[in-house]
Amino acid sequence: MAKEPKDQDASKDLKPSSNTQREWFQALRAFAVVIEATASVVGSALVGYALDQRFNTSPYIFLVLMVAGCFTAGWLLWRLAKQTERELEP
Repeated sequence: MAKEPKDQDASKDLKPSSNTQREWFQALRAFAVVIEATASVVGSALVGYALDQRFNTSPYIFLVLMVAGCFTAGWLLWRLAKQTERELEP
């Protein structure tokens, strides 16, 4: 039989073993998602503002990219909620 590649085994190693480790793991994952969501909104706002200044289209590009950043942040939070839900199932 063929062995699984190391990349697939790496995801199994990330699963914590005790409850305390699991809680820390979930907290750190939630913190990472909050950072990513904030960066997507702020980053898209800054890029939109810069493009509006460059092309003199204020505030249209800014608004479009802000909406895109908010959708991205919502998707990240939804993905975290689904992962948490899957882990809490018996």
